[in-house]
Amino acid sequence: MKKISQRFTSIRTKLFVSLCVIVISIVLFLIIINNIVLEKFYSYSKKNSLKLVYNKINDFYSKEYTQAELDNELDRIAISNNFDILIKGNNGINIYTSNKDFYSLIRGMNLENNSKTEVLEEQKQYEISKTKDKGTNITYIVLIADLDNDYKLFIRMPITSIEEAVKISNRFLYWIAFFIIIIGGIIVSEVSKSFSRPIEELNVIAKKMSNLDFSHKYKESDSNDEIENLGKSINVMSNKLEAVINQLKSTNLELEKDIEEKSQIDEMRKSFISDVSHELKTPIALIQGYSEGLIENVNTDDESRRFYAEVILDEATKMDKLVKQLLELMKLEYGSMNFNNNEFDIVEMEKEIVRNSKVMMEKENIQVSLP
Repeated sequence: MKKISQRFTSIRTKLFVSLCVIVISIVLFLIIINNIVLEKFYSYSKKNSLKLVYNKINDFYSKEYTQAELDNELDRIAISNNFDILIKGNNGINIYTSNKDFYSLIRGMNLENNSKTEVLEEQKQYEISKTKDKGTNITYIVLIADLDNDYKLFIRMPITSIEEAVKISNRFLYWIAFFIIIIGGIIVSEVSKSFSRPIEELNVIAKKMSNLDFSHKYKESDSNDEIENLGKSINVMSNKLEAVINQLKSTNLELEKDIEEKSQIDEMRKSFISDVSHELKTPIALIQGYSEGLIENVNTDDESRRFYAEVILDEATKMDKLVKQLLELMKLEYGSMNFNNNEFDIVEMEKEIVRNSKVMMEKENIQVSLP
């Protein structure tokens, strides 16, 4: 269902529908023009033809032509324009006629009711009317005019039914619209492919860009139209976005690394402070115990007092080392610490601790044996 909906909203379908709407609109407009204007235009053009012939015949009589020459010219005009021409003299005698039956029509127009007459144009020198012979059911346009030499001119022109002409014209327009829609549909389908193909390609690229996939690029060509410029702009935008996102990823990795290192340093600091706090308790307790012993003169001999003083000095030195280690921790946190790896005798260090803690162990009745 979704594919069907996409087909109806595709560029190809929209172009085809637009073409059909335009063609049908033009055809409807022409049909309306045919029904409203064609009859008036047809009558107007026929009237102009009659007036041109009237002026031409009037000019003939103003020149020095023989009757034979005039007859030849009038015959040529009548045949070339499909006219029936009748010229009467001052005494009512027929001077010229191209159709012997034309005189009966003139009599019928003036005296009998075998025709229906409609005046189209009336001037001082001529009158143009449309008449329909009830007997033959043929419609004519007739000009009755006075020539400059006082002759009477009659010109008859048979015309086809304008309604029939409109029907034929409309039928022709229907067929034209039908063929235009078929041929135009084929052309639009082929032309729309050339337009829709790069647009579909740009759509695929845009979707992949929305998923942070910048591997697809628009294939540029030598054309310089709007779609080509859009494709070039999308390629530029894709490259810039890819560079920015890669930079962000790199910065994010460095930030995560810094955070991890910071976290490790923080854990080390917490552990070290905990260890230092624990380590400070012992020397403080020893210094406090031996100091009280010296104050209370627990041992009066110089050797014992010297031993107490040495223990106090030794524990104070250890406390000084712990303070220095705290300072080294700060250096480690700021990344400026240099490690100094030295070897030491752990057994000797244990003996030293036991020796320094002798007074406290005796007080608590604690015995320690070393190998």
